[in-house]
Amino acid sequence: MSMLFSISAICGVILSSCNNSEAKKVSVKLENELSLIVPMDNITLIKHYVSTGRSKVLLEDSYSTSKPFTNVSKYYDAQLLKHGWQFRSEKEIKNWPSVDVIIHRTYSKNNFIANFDYSKSQTYNWTFTLAFSWGLYDNHFGHISSPAY
Repeated sequence: MSMLFSISAICGVILSSCNNSEAKKVSVKLENELSLIVPMDNITLIKHYVSTGRSKVLLEDSYSTSKPFTNVSKYYDAQLLKHGWQFRSEKEIKNWPSVDVIIHRTYSKNNFIANFDYSKSQTYNWTFTLAFSWGLYDNHFGHISSPAY
């Protein structure tokens, strides 16, 4: 029994390190994708967030600006399309119990997902976020971005 447990543990460690290695490679690719998107003038980066797991990656930049949704979304839509991202959907999400309304736009490129979220009532410390992910379920787009890139 202990021999079987040892073999299982060794296989688990090998699989885990392979998956972490893959996630690290994807994280670098997504950081490169994010660096291609030139930030709009007169905005402030609030936070750069990175999370990696065994087979998932999330990069998110949160920004603050006084610019209206139309200007910001038009700018980032052009930036994403210019770099090969395809627009998939736009939804208005009402966050309960607050009165905040978020415009959620989804894009895809290969097996990656990009989300642009703009807070209309600006009740957060950010106005909009730009997030790139791999291997995560997108509740608004409705599919999983595959870990096989």
